[in-house]
Amino acid sequence: MTACVRILSTSSPDSSPAILLVAPDGSKILVNCGEGCQRTFLENTQRLSTVTTICLTHIAHDSVGGLPGLILTSADASAVAIASQFATNGDPGNYDINAKPETKQNQQKDTVNDQQAGLDIIGPVGTQQFIHSLRHFMRREKFPLRVHEGLVTHQAETSNRQKRKRKRKSSDQEEDSFKYTVQSVAVADDEGRQSLSYVFTSPPIPGKFLPEEALKLGVPKGPLYAQLKAGKSVTFVDGVSGVETTVESHQVVMPPTPGIAIMILSYRTLSCGDKLIENDLLRNMVKSNEFCVDLIVHIAPKPLFTELMASGKLWKRNEDSDSEIEHVLVPVEVDGYLALTESEPTPFRSAAVGAYCRSLLCPQIYGYPLPMKLPSELDTREDLNSPLGYRLGRTMMEYQFIPRASKGFSVGLQGDSAAEADQIDLVSVSGASLLAKEIIGTEEQQDQTQGCLIFTGTGSAIPCKHRNVTGMFLRQNSGRGILLDVGEGTVGQLLRTQQLSSSAKLFQSIKAVWLSHPHADHHLGVLRLLHEKKKHLPTDGPVILIGPTPLFDFLDEYSKQDSSIENSFVKVDCRDLVHGQSSTLANVLEDELGISRIRTVPVAHCAHSYAVVLDGTSFGRVVYSGDCRPSRQLAAVALGADLLIHEATFEDGMEAEAVLKRHSTVGEALNVARDMQAKCIVLTHFSQRYPRIPPTSSNEKESIDAPSLKVIFAFDYMRLTPGNLGLAARITPAVRLLYPEDTENEVTNNVGDDVIHALSTPGLFAHNEVL
Repeated sequence: MTACVRILSTSSPDSSPAILLVAPDGSKILVNCGEGCQRTFLENTQRLSTVTTICLTHIAHDSVGGLPGLILTSADASAVAIASQFATNGDPGNYDINAKPETKQNQQKDTVNDQQAGLDIIGPVGTQQFIHSLRHFMRREKFPLRVHEGLVTHQAETSNRQKRKRKRKSSDQEEDSFKYTVQSVAVADDEGRQSLSYVFTSPPIPGKFLPEEALKLGVPKGPLYAQLKAGKSVTFVDGVSGVETTVESHQVVMPPTPGIAIMILSYRTLSCGDKLIENDLLRNMVKSNEFCVDLIVHIAPKPLFTELMASGKLWKRNEDSDSEIEHVLVPVEVDGYLALTESEPTPFRSAAVGAYCRSLLCPQIYGYPLPMKLPSELDTREDLNSPLGYRLGRTMMEYQFIPRASKGFSVGLQGDSAAEADQIDLVSVSGASLLAKEIIGTEEQQDQTQGCLIFTGTGSAIPCKHRNVTGMFLRQNSGRGILLDVGEGTVGQLLRTQQLSSSAKLFQSIKAVWLSHPHADHHLGVLRLLHEKKKHLPTDGPVILIGPTPLFDFLDEYSKQDSSIENSFVKVDCRDLVHGQSSTLANVLEDELGISRIRTVPVAHCAHSYAVVLDGTSFGRVVYSGDCRPSRQLAAVALGADLLIHEATFEDGMEAEAVLKRHSTVGEALNVARDMQAKCIVLTHFSQRYPRIPPTSSNEKESIDAPSLKVIFAFDYMRLTPGNLGLAARITPAVRLLYPEDTENEVTNNVGDDVIHALSTPGLFAHNEVL
């Protein structure tokens, strides 16, 4: 029976603070859910399905940027379990098959509702409106979200999924009886916006059972011991004297100890920090003899926190018991992510190691500019205890507070050094490096222009360790450019491709954004983009945002809760560009980006899905399909394209799945390129079955080898230029050598077992009873 606080992520260019509270049964409370939160779960082998409650400190991209995606994955993972029962048993649960049809239907609904336990979401005023705004692109009506705003006292649920799996033992019952009580503390910042801090308290900790005392009193071993542990008295006939004897629980169980209190305080200004210190709930908690405050986690700028710590205002010990209180700082930057240094490590080590290996093969295409260090090379000499008496939070740092005998900190792991070293060794051992040298030949002359296409995400919607969700930056020779889709984490991935000292220049270079359709994996990153650009470049003017109407409806509603993105963009409806852009937009794009024409093409995916054709780029005519089935109309409109970027979610042989989910296979995407008479195609948006390169058929290999069509498989951090497209197409055989045949558990390791059935069961989400 253990309980702990675990730091899931900290501030870095591609992550923001998130903290887990883990109960003895494994169920978890998550505090904040910024972009990339799901990938961090995967990277650190944490089970997303065990999260029952999410607590938000404020409404902004760094606290809610990953929440819609997490809700979708949680809902779909829950639906997978039910749909799997439909597929195998023909029913979603154990209800009376002899009942009348209407009774069966009600029983079925009850079973579905029981299994889809949903999530409790606690946040500041405005949280309900934020969740409501998600309806414009997210529909999971059968996955309940229970929203609590402002000052809340809430008892967190245990994990239903965990309880269903276990046999009922007394130890399990003890674990299930442990539930955190969550209490929120509200303060208003200088602009009047509410932010929340939290106190998490445990029930009183049962006293230790003393079996030797029970033995002395003649209590026979077995069920009576469990009753005594539970606080009950027992009566039995003494086996020696034959006399009926009663033993009270207090005779064999030590007195309970007070419950544990954990505080997570969030403040960005000194005035907010002072308000929290003066808060009656927090002050009384420290004085209480009902609870023992073990740990206070501060999510705050380091200068403000150290000022408070040095002032002596922060509590150092519980007044009643005089026990020490541990303080942990999870810092946030006062001026945002632009102030972070290049040494800040990425939380997505699996993706970083893969990118580093590819860069060793061909840095012209797969360059990963930031230093890549293995965990064993990281500086571990820093003393985590500061002179002021606090610890600096690190990813996967853990504080265990139950059982009390082993309470304390552990730093946690920063990756598997041996596995990462083996992967890097594979560059030379596999022959990939030698083959790459043969393919590259003499050093090719580098482009003198700044025009390039940078991929920030090449995977599909389900979270993955090795590929981020969709995003790419098309930069013109002028240095300015347009983002083509902005999935969650796009900004962080883009920052990783730059020298971070020039990040202001990066945001300044982004003049326009194209959003292909209203699916979360293609647009959630726009919240951070608009926030960062407006905050750090307020005089640079709004971004031209081209997209479907549901996304504008969402952004309009969201901006009422997060004013940092108000007036940060100019709307251009995709529908207005079907026949070419207006003269006003044409002038702006021409002046800002040199794009002479932009045209949209409706495609078959979800409602409001479009492809785009751009003329006048550094590559010539560039076409991006978005997500879609193969489109003859797109091929006709974009005839003679110089560069086609086309989704290829599935491998050949999965055409039925592609039709069902309205995506394309690799072979179908190549056929579109041939119909379009494109000179080059870049395949992207791969299913998370393929963290590497999807398999290709012999027919596709002939097409790939044909000199008339260059075929490139996209990876995160890939940088294409007009001059290296041929090399990018030829280098594929060398890259394949980095990735041996899939091992048995690779897909599970890549995406997590919460969603593995979604990948392996064709047509799973066709069950209307579930979604």
